[in-house]
Amino acid sequence: MLGMLFDSALFTIPPYANDEVSVHSMLERLVHWANVASEGLPITFLKLSNTETVLQDSNCAPELRDIEELLVSTGLSDVYTPWDIQRSYFDLIGRSNNLADFSVEALECKDCFLQPDPLCGQSPLLLVEHSKLVYVSQILNQPEASNVVLCTASGAPHVGKLEIDVSATVVKATGKLLQNLNIPENIRSSLFLFDRLTEVFQSLNAFDLWEASQSLADCYLSLLIGCAQIGFSNRGTLTWQDIPKFAVGSDFLASMDRLHVGPRRKFSGVIFKSCCHAILRNPKNPIKVMGKPKQLKRESDSALAWRTHITKHHEALRLMIWESGDTYEIANVGNKQELEISRSSPSGRYYVF
Repeated sequence: MLGMLFDSALFTIPPYANDEVSVHSMLERLVHWANVASEGLPITFLKLSNTETVLQDSNCAPELRDIEELLVSTGLSDVYTPWDIQRSYFDLIGRSNNLADFSVEALECKDCFLQPDPLCGQSPLLLVEHSKLVYVSQILNQPEASNVVLCTASGAPHVGKLEIDVSATVVKATGKLLQNLNIPENIRSSLFLFDRLTEVFQSLNAFDLWEASQSLADCYLSLLIGCAQIGFSNRGTLTWQDIPKFAVGSDFLASMDRLHVGPRRKFSGVIFKSCCHAILRNPKNPIKVMGKPKQLKRESDSALAWRTHITKHHEALRLMIWESGDTYEIANVGNKQELEISRSSPSGRYYVF
């Protein structure tokens, strides 16, 4: 799974900014992540467990009156409405799970230093210290403390991906994987703050996510990121919304298990690349009709059957695809002795449209 850990500063009103340009930038970032959270992508959004309490105690909770005053004072009343901004805050906080329920989070640390320090000179102090705990918590989960891949989406003012070196001593922590720590725990590492989801996709290793896949949702996300990265390398830019519609069929993982191929097994890399290129309608090998004399059709939704070679020697693996309207469903993997497309119901497939 992919976990997106949010900096507490992202939820603040007034935000960590003091002029129209920086406030506008931060509100754009907030609205962006709120929109991403509402898209239904297989991403687990995370926050520290006491985030709402800290926001209230810092007088930085997203109250409608404070939002309205912020927009008026920065000349942004014609750009945003207080109600839309407040809805973005509540949507994002409401969709964010407590990190401790999935992994481990820092509750208290000492001698915490950030370089460069995006929180330097900011206030209130309580919220600044809480943001430091967010950064420290991400470090605690690197690189393999859990199945959660953490990427800190920051509220601190910056443009684009920002790398920060973090050092601290964790003296108190909590969470599902607390047994993995030796308190006090000394940490020294780096993390990235991200402005947009596209930056996250460009920074992750899609094949590593594919290798760790344990569900159809995991496969879908790794393929989505893989497609975005191929598109970026070929065209210089490609957002996940630009990727052609696709779904992962309910029998996809099981079909690879039957052949002892796929994630963490033989031919993992070539299967992954073949799926990505097929989804992008740019296959390494031609996509051919399945069925003679008439193309096979799935009765439940009239989807048409296609196949393409993954490998041409030894096992001669093929990728089977159902095409329904403008959507490719990655149905199953077969070999030359098993040249059949899965007839599983489309209701069991995984997709985000």
